[in-house]
Amino acid sequence: MYHTFSFPLSKSKGDYFTYKDGNPFRVILYNNGLSTRFVVSPQLSWILDGKLCQVCKQEEPSIKSKVNLDQFKIDIDKKFTKGIVKRAVELRLLRNGFYTQPKRVQQCEKYISRFFENKEINLEELAEAYGLSERITKLFPDKTPEFEAKND
Repeated sequence: MYHTFSFPLSKSKGDYFTYKDGNPFRVILYNNGLSTRFVVSPQLSWILDGKLCQVCKQEEPSIKSKVNLDQFKIDIDKKFTKGIVKRAVELRLLRNGFYTQPKRVQQCEKYISRFFENKEINLEELAEAYGLSERITKLFPDKTPEFEAKND
């Protein structure tokens, strides 16, 4: 409830180490299929120092992009509009651990989280109240993307 975790230090009563999540590390529940245990990890911002890691980039540092970014940007903006593309990039960054939302959006999310922590509201009901539902879509149904990579 308060993002604190207490771990016994010994078998004797009263010997506990209490740890507050995010101060300075994150506590993660890990399951490898055989057992479940807590793992303490440094915050993502410490590891990456503000840069995308190689897993997030999904490429090696010596590999260059195969597509001209300016041409790709023109193509994708034409197909989806700049607003949609920006939103999709923000979602991609969020899935890779980078929060790019404006300050007020972050504050609102924290406010909503308090109600979730206390089990005072239901996410599905909240989404329904705002007319949000899961949407399933396909990219370029029954054909391949039209954009051709042109190297200069």
